[in-house]
Amino acid sequence: MGDFMSFLSAAFLSAAFRLRRAVFVFGLSLCAFFAAPAFSEESPEDLHKAAMQRLAPLVGEYTAGGVRYTQDGEIPLQENTAKIDYILNGFGLEEKVKVDMGMEEPVTLLTTFSYDPYRQLYRVSVLDDTFGLLDIYEGRFNDKGVLSVTNLRADTYFPFGDDGGRLHFMLQWSLNSPVKTFDVLMTSDGGATWLPYFEMKYTPVQ
Repeated sequence: MGDFMSFLSAAFLSAAFRLRRAVFVFGLSLCAFFAAPAFSEESPEDLHKAAMQRLAPLVGEYTAGGVRYTQDGEIPLQENTAKIDYILNGFGLEEKVKVDMGMEEPVTLLTTFSYDPYRQLYRVSVLDDTFGLLDIYEGRFNDKGVLSVTNLRADTYFPFGDDGGRLHFMLQWSLNSPVKTFDVLMTSDGGATWLPYFEMKYTPVQ
C-alpha cells in the first residue's frame, strides 16, 4: 500500500510539474505574441520611403521667381534656376536654388529633405553660401496637402536688432499643380504671429 501511495504521489507531482511547465510556456508565448509587432506593420524603412515618395512631385528642374515682402511692399524677385532630385537611395531629397534676397548676387541655398519614421515628421535642413547658418526645420503635411515645417523646435533662429531679437521661419511647399508654390513666413514672437517673407513659384523647365 505504501509503494502504491508513493507511486500516486510521484505521478501527481510529475503531472503537476508538466502542467506548470505548460502554463509557463503558454504564458511566454502569449507575452511574445502581444509584444511582437503585427506582421502587417510596415518597417521604418518602408515608412521612410513611402513618405519620401510623397515628395516626388518636387523632382525636376525649374525656373524660380516670385516676390519678397518688405515694409515698403512687394519686391519682384529676379528669376533663377532650381534643381531638385532624390539622393541616398531615395532616403533624401536635395534642392539647389539661387534666390534673389536683394543683395548684389543671388544667394545659393542647398536644401535637403528627409523623413523621421519614429517621430513621423519631415526634417528639412537649409544651408546657404552667404550667411552659412545651417537651419533645421521639422513638420508635416497639413490638411490642405501642404508640407509645412518650422525651425521653432530646433531653435535655429536668425538674430536681429540690438535687443536680442530672434527670427524663426516657416517653410511651406504646395505640390498640387505643375507650378509649385514655395512660401516663407517669419515670426519674431516664437510663432504667435507669422508674416509673409517670400512667395516663390517654381515653373518646370520645358
